[in-house]
Amino acid sequence: VYEAPRANYAKSAIDEYTKIVDDDKAQVLSTSWGACEPLVNKAAPGLIASENTVFQQAATEGMSVFAAAGDTGSESCYKSDKSMKQLAVLDPASQPAGTAVGGTDLTALGPPPAETVWNTAKDGAGGGGISSMWKMPPWQTGPGVISKYSTKPCPHTATSYCREVPDVSASAATAHGYLILLGGIWTLYGGTSFAAPLWAALLADIDSQTSPASREGFLDPQLYALPPEDFNKITTGNNDYT
Repeated sequence: VYEAPRANYAKSAIDEYTKIVDDDKAQVLSTSWGACEPLVNKAAPGLIASENTVFQQAATEGMSVFAAAGDTGSESCYKSDKSMKQLAVLDPASQPAGTAVGGTDLTALGPPPAETVWNTAKDGAGGGGISSMWKMPPWQTGPGVISKYSTKPCPHTATSYCREVPDVSASAATAHGYLILLGGIWTLYGGTSFAAPLWAALLADIDSQTSPASREGFLDPQLYALPPEDFNKITTGNNDYT
């Protein structure tokens, strides 16, 4: 576990990620720290580009990065500023060298499991949407990726669609949430801050099946290359939180 002070978000974020990647002791990184792209750009110009350099280094080292997509649906700035209801996604979840993890409402284990988009007024909604910073990476292809909601041209390029997030999801609704022992008390929590470490834990288990442990590394190109039937398709609900 790596910790950094909250006082200076930009400095702490880049210093912490740099320390983790330079140490190169972890095969899988999970982060729930983030802010919406417009606010990051305004408060800390250059941070998103600096993070990208670090995450590319992580991918080169064979490190898998999972980032929570946020808990205020398609309006990711809303948690920080209630007046900002425009469509936006979180950084670093939108980083093209990491895997963005969204949230679902898992209502039955199945098989197949029954899931809908997580969106409740009380608890939150699974973050996701279209990046205003990054073009669509070449590996982001597959049934349903390009739809009526896709954006083209993307800023910084006249020929590409924009990066879409999340890449994967997991149960995030508090009603069917995660029991956490905190201060000696078991408490039920939800959110993509639990979906992301769940994905990280699953991949860590997969990595550890070999001796010595393998490194799946940057996961998105492998995920998008898998056949659609390997996934549980979410077809009901929406993540318009406001």
